[in-house]
Amino acid sequence: MRGCDLTSGLHKLQLSFRALQHAWQETGPAWRDAQRRQFDATYLVPLEPEVRLAVAAIERLEQVLAEAYRQCDP
Repeated sequence: MRGCDLTSGLHKLQLSFRALQHAWQETGPAWRDAQRRQFDATYLVPLEPEVRLAVAAIERLEQVLAEAYRQCDP
């Protein structure tokens, strides 16, 4: 018996974050003021390390679950 598929969620997280970063960069030429800098510092800059930590945790969880499945399979 197999459990849930973490890979698809992981890829969706990575692709969504890349899309967000790209969209944010696209707004740069049109939006260069204190509000942009504040939004960037408050929301986007702290988000990147959090996404990296989440990706690493999901990858580690995949490894742990794969090992558990191997040990439980007859």
